[in-house]
Amino acid sequence: MSQASPIKRRKSRQIMVGTVPVGGDAPISVQSMTNTETCDVNATLAQINAIAEAGADIVRVSVPSMEAAEAFKSIRQQSPVPLVADIHFDHKIALRVAEYGVDCLRINPGNIGKEQKVREVIAACKDRGIPIRIGVNAGSLGKELAIDAQRIRGRHQHQYCKNSEYLSKERGDCGRGRCRYCGLGSKNF
Repeated sequence: MSQASPIKRRKSRQIMVGTVPVGGDAPISVQSMTNTETCDVNATLAQINAIAEAGADIVRVSVPSMEAAEAFKSIRQQSPVPLVADIHFDHKIALRVAEYGVDCLRINPGNIGKEQKVREVIAACKDRGIPIRIGVNAGSLGKELAIDAQRIRGRHQHQYCKNSEYLSKERGDCGRGRCRYCGLGSKNF
């Protein structure tokens, strides 16, 4: 006897990450990420294989440099599961792994650079049928916005410690000097 699932999924369009359907009415897929140095092809492949054997359908790999992109080519050729390349800062790395057959790209448009660079990556992926996952987090912010984000986060912590019943000099009293939680003085609020 089957029961209705308590999970309510939002409607989405199905895409393919390599051979794995994602979204739409496809089964939920499992993704994990390696934590090896991507330039170490053998270690990265060993971890991808272990993750796949544990049941993951897709593995994300950080590709932080052009050297890592070159290693990714060999990794992609030997991987038993589709790979998502996690790209930061350099759109040329994204273009290279697209050329090497990545199954999906994860980019942070805010740190790739100018709009034209993002458009180049989008065009290359569109031409090859490669889906793009957009990362929207602190890693996608430019330096100026990242500093503002730290200040905002600091204001949140400041409110916490300002309203705390445990205010003391040792615990970060924002009324005196610098806040231990947010690093800013009370004059900044």
